Amino acid sequence: MLYTDVNMCLPHDMLNKVDWMSMLNSLEVRAPFLDFNIVEFSFLNIPGKMKMSGKKRKYILIETFKKILPRGVWYRHKQGFDVPVGEWFKKELKGLFTDVVNEKIIEEQGILDKNFIKKLFKLHIENKRDFSDKLWNIFVFQWWMQEYEKDFGC
Repeated sequence: MLYTDVNMCLPHDMLNKVDWMSMLNSLEVRAPFLDFNIVEFSFLNIPGKMKMSGKKRKYILIETFKKILPRGVWYRHKQGFDVPVGEWFKKELKGLFTDVVNEKIIEEQGILDKNFIKKLFKLHIENKRDFSDKLWNIFVFQWWMQEYEKDFGC
């Protein structure tokens, strides 16, 4: 797993995201645990059973800093950097969503079910169900379709 992370996930995903976002915001970011000496030491000297303890992630890191970190940090759930599009569709992007995911255009395309989309959107903005992912996919697809139609006259 460590080999896969170092050779695939880090260079082709995680480090790219950190690099792009830090440059976008004029920040200098360091990845201290990617120092060559630390990586080499963890590959060659730390037994696999110490790298993970059961399902507990970052076991060595937590054990190392347990005495100086507050207890709440040790067992806190992982937090991502998700974009809150679901909330935006309810407020700031509501108008844009309804413009892009236009009932008339959807009906003309004959690909998606406008009534189903209308129902999803209504349930979402009324806080009855979270359809963020589905609505985002529909939004991006419609945006792409409209651009594609402009470029190629379809």
